[in-house]
Amino acid sequence: MDGRAHFRKAEQFADKAAEYLGHGDGQDTAAVWAAVAQVHATLAIAAGLRPEPEQELEQAGPQSLT
Repeated sequence: MDGRAHFRKAEQFADKAAEYLGHGDGQDTAAVWAAVAQVHATLAIAAGLRPEPEQELEQAGPQSLT
């Protein structure tokens, strides 16, 4: 799952959490959905901060030390 997919999941789970807000007994369920949404939002951010693959370095080949 890439960052965009995690972002979409975070939005879906946040919407699900909102459905349970204000429903008395649904508060615990809303908290769980909100926590899952937060995990996916964090993973989306982390995916965006991940360094790019080192393909450029591999394509450049060995570098001379002289």
